[in-house]
Amino acid sequence: PDYISSNHLIDPISSNIDIRNQSRHLIEKCAEFANHLEQYSGQHVPIVGSFSECTIGKADFYRDISTFISEIYTTYKVKIMPQFLPRLAWYFGGSVKLNVFCSLSDIDFFKQLPFGICLDTAHCIMAANYENQDPANWISALLPISKHIHIADAKGVDGEGVPFGLGDLDITSIPLGNSEVRAVVEQWEGHLHDYKGFKEGLRVISMLK
Repeated sequence: PDYISSNHLIDPISSNIDIRNQSRHLIEKCAEFANHLEQYSGQHVPIVGSFSECTIGKADFYRDISTFISEIYTTYKVKIMPQFLPRLAWYFGGSVKLNVFCSLSDIDFFKQLPFGICLDTAHCIMAANYENQDPANWISALLPISKHIHIADAKGVDGEGVPFGLGDLDITSIPLGNSEVRAVVEQWEGHLHDYKGFKEGLRVISMLK
């Protein structure tokens, strides 16, 4: 979840004790559920999280997030992978400019994370476009430290959720079939009408590849 309440984003390293405790409690519940799913699936179930609240220096922020991820793994044996974020994120019905997990300038910090990141291709496209840079180059740079991938298309700096093939995603840059990296197709409302959106997304992806 991105939210812990109607007016606060999740932030397990917040200086506000209530926000920190609520955030950690919610993540611990997610970790318990991940363990429950793992028993049924026989597969490791990671947690993908959006950690966008940074009220301290970046070095301290990434250090504290890394420490928290390690603590959760020690207790629950569940891996948390922060996802790459867009530069402009939609929170509480409005656009918020982020400054963490949204730029290649922080890649050395990403490399210090215990279990890498989740590469969300749509978020990456929008972040790269915000900097007037080539999204394909950003994706290539992030792939070596990405242990989980959300495959989605995007256009411009805020055009998330466009159908595959209509955005800026070069699907040939994604290592589909890599057994060490789980790739999940994210199609906006793809679950509706007997998974029509997911089926169409997979069809387009197979054609583009």
